[in-house]
Amino acid sequence: MKLTQDELAEKIHVSRQTISSWENSKSLPDVTSLILLSDVYEISLDELIKGDITMIKKLEVKESKEGLNSKFIIKQCIKSIITYTDQLLKNIGYNSFVSFFITVIILVNTSTSYS
Repeated sequence: MKLTQDELAEKIHVSRQTISSWENSKSLPDVTSLILLSDVYEISLDELIKGDITMIKKLEVKESKEGLNSKFIIKQCIKSIITYTDQLLKNIGYNSFVSFFITVIILVNTSTSYS
């Protein structure tokens, strides 16, 4: 509708700064403001609050991919820690069983810290 913040603020009886706060996710509109926004933009409250379903799905996919990337990076880091620790302990002279046991202890402590 090409309204400025001032024009919209006047229509829904709030300040321009309030509109700015909503746009910058610093605050959320109250119920009365939501109803007035719904009237101004001629959309349902459901659509106003929930937003565009396509956009929401895209955001969910993006968040899911970011989560998978984070998990992959963490798994790679843990794998590297295990490999490095195992080699280090073997080089120091520990046998495979002791090396494995110490590596598991380090892994458990690392995983607990991450959680």
